[in-house]
Amino acid sequence: ELYEKLYKEKGSSYYYMYYLHSLIELKEYKKAEKLDGEDQRARQSREKVERIIAEQTFNKAMSRGFIALKQRKFNEAGKAFTEAWNIKPQAVEAVDALNLTDRKYKSHNINVLKRQALVYEAGEKWQEAGKTYKAALELDPYLEFATEGVKRSLFFLRLNNELDHLIDHPGRLSSDEIYYKAQQLLKNAESQEAQGPKLSMKITRAEKILAAARTAIPVTLESDGRTEIVVYKIGRLGRFDRRTLNLYPGTYTAIGGCSGYQDIRKEFSIAAGAVPEAIVIRCKEAL
Repeated sequence: ELYEKLYKEKGSSYYYMYYLHSLIELKEYKKAEKLDGEDQRARQSREKVERIIAEQTFNKAMSRGFIALKQRKFNEAGKAFTEAWNIKPQAVEAVDALNLTDRKYKSHNINVLKRQALVYEAGEKWQEAGKTYKAALELDPYLEFATEGVKRSLFFLRLNNELDHLIDHPGRLSSDEIYYKAQQLLKNAESQEAQGPKLSMKITRAEKILAAARTAIPVTLESDGRTEIVVYKIGRLGRFDRRTLNLYPGTYTAIGGCSGYQDIRKEFSIAAGAVPEAIVIRCKEAL
């Protein structure tokens, strides 16, 4: 009782001394029970000391847990509160502490993921940003910032991929349909307020590619005056020795036909900004 009084009045400086005294008492009462199993006083005293030690151990574990929680050592806090709960499964405070640890741990991880996702966005790493937002949603599926982040990441990832495809395959723009779609893509990209340096660079390149795709280039066709020539996408040109066409960059197919000779098929490509050598189309092989 004296130790308990000192503990209550003086605080934790007497805790360890009080705890040691309880252990000594427990050992002595157990000895007394062994000597006389019918000694009710020894049994009751032993049970009382065991309850005191359990309470002390419980309080110590709870104290350890809250210190760890304050320091954001969530794993240590969880272990301490679990230890306390194992000692007193009926203790509501231990259950509440475990729930609090879980909430704080989840909140901490969500904040870490949010900061990381914003770093990825700033670096225009949209695939990584999307994965990070999805990881946050796995912790809490109702996070509005993460839901919007996933949508934003998918949008910019798709936009960048489509611009990359446009830049890597400029020859496809010879098709009016594809050229129109590319124009719409470029307008969509230009309308975005959140334009990082990488996206801005792609937009500039795409603008130049679209402009070049509708800048005609003089292309000379040479024949023999008897071969009937048709160029797909352009039309029937008839017979000639030499003719110059103004063609947009892209890939073209020319077909030459002449009575008594095998038809000839020739595919040629026109690159933006470069004048090609003359394209020769003559039927030579007799049937």
